[in-house]
Amino acid sequence: MKIEASREALVNLPIDVAMLASLRETSQLMATHYSTQIEGNRLSQGQVQEVLAGASFPGRERDEGEVRNYYTTLAKVEQIAQNTEPIAEDDIQRVKDACLKNSPRRRARSELSTSAAGSM
Repeated sequence: MKIEASREALVNLPIDVAMLASLRETSQLMATHYSTQIEGNRLSQGQVQEVLAGASFPGRERDEGEVRNYYTTLAKVEQIAQNTEPIAEDDIQRVKDACLKNSPRRRARSELSTSAAGSM
């Protein structure tokens, strides 16, 4: 009974456009923090929010770049998901490019593929 009453209270809460935008922003910030943290990013959740607002932390440039790229990638994925057309290879490439923008991994892969193409 108590669970059902709580559910009813939540269902009847007014959710407006501003609330939805706030929930989306919070979700994206948390996803950015925890997903990059799994990969070894050392920024705290608060620092992630500060980086996305334009702050920088000396010695953490790599972490900052990962956070910015991940956040941008989330926006691209959301934009692609809203499209009614099937996902195309170009869409996947744009997501990959956003994720690896200015990344040392991207430069290494690019150099590897260039050298592989030259040896053919």
